[in-house]
Amino acid sequence: MNVSQVTEASSVSESKILKAEKTTIDYLQNNPDFFQKNQNLLHNLKLPHSNGNTISLIERQVDSLRKNNQKLNNQLNDLFAIAKENESSSRKMHELILALLSSQSINDVYKVIEEKITHHFSVDAIKLKVFTESEGLSNCSNNICIANDSIEAKSLLRIVNHREPVCGFFDSITFDKTNQVSIKSMAVLPLYVDKNICFGCLILGSNNSQHFSPDVGTIFLQNLSEVFSHSLVKYM
Repeated sequence: MNVSQVTEASSVSESKILKAEKTTIDYLQNNPDFFQKNQNLLHNLKLPHSNGNTISLIERQVDSLRKNNQKLNNQLNDLFAIAKENESSSRKMHELILALLSSQSINDVYKVIEEKITHHFSVDAIKLKVFTESEGLSNCSNNICIANDSIEAKSLLRIVNHREPVCGFFDSITFDKTNQVSIKSMAVLPLYVDKNICFGCLILGSNNSQHFSPDVGTIFLQNLSEVFSHSLVKYM
């Protein structure tokens, strides 16, 4: 027998083995009670384990079920954690809205933002800027109001040109000297109602570079933006 004949015979043998394996697999899948009817086979079957030892099929099944059970428990715990976090966020948002309803001025709104956001939402610095005509600047304290045509207003508008919250780090935005050095990430929330032009921005700063990273989800920030916009627009 030459080399080609040996190769051909080996190929035919391998094909028969694969066909037999498929037939066996199909049979077992169509007859899941096979081992229940032939329990003596379970004790004779030995399967290799990752640690190098051999174990019975029953032990292998128990081990597999245990791992699947642990995986399901981990997923369930993750869901519970998410639900708890969502409940906490909802409660905090409710408290924030109630406090904003009691506000009587732009300065009152700023005080609520400063207290609730820093305390409840892990924010290390806040900056509120409302764009107004030059003659309206005297109505705000804490340097909240800035002129529509100011360099700072134009710079902020370029950041939120799509009227959606934007996260990242922006060299053009500065906080007070106490927070400026430690701020590693920011979220810029545009202030507008319906299709009106943007009339301001709320900037949130964090000492954590990942807290407001560019790829973070912005749905919650969008909700905050809408709440603050409706609270402030009546004073414009």
